[in-house]
Amino acid sequence: MPKQADDFRTMIGLSPPQTSVNMPTPLAWQAPLPHAGKLTTLNAWWQQFNDPLLLRLIDAAQIVSPSIATAKSHIEQARAKQVSADAALLPDVNANASINKGLESLFFPAATISSIGLATHWELDLFGGNQAAQDAAQARFTGATAAWHVACVVVKRKLLLHKRMLIHARKQHI
Repeated sequence: MPKQADDFRTMIGLSPPQTSVNMPTPLAWQAPLPHAGKLTTLNAWWQQFNDPLLLRLIDAAQIVSPSIATAKSHIEQARAKQVSADAALLPDVNANASINKGLESLFFPAATISSIGLATHWELDLFGGNQAAQDAAQARFTGATAAWHVACVVVKRKLLLHKRMLIHARKQHI
């Protein structure tokens, strides 16, 4: 953001909202993910069970899971809002060109009219609204990505639990 806009907001008593709050979080909330948040590492973790059927079931469950489909949809919506918010901070450039040929009357020759136009527009983000919208869009995208990741893990966990229950039930009948 231009420094002049920050100076002006400070001068009139407006300041942008805080981007973070300095508050310690409990240690229990800071446990690292066992797969470091990477799907390739997570998939490798599931492969340690040496069960090809489980891997095929996981892939099939992720394809048909409505919670994963919803999470993917939220990611795409957040990405679209992010692009829109990013575009609001950039200048607009519009160009047009046209050629018209017409016959006014039978007594005059045909006339050709051509025009070319170029227009630019840029909105100064004086009060930081567009920047705040961009920050919010980024936060929505990050949240949607995290929700998709959670949905993937939950589907895999449920599948594993159901498989274990099936194995246990089969052992009970033997």
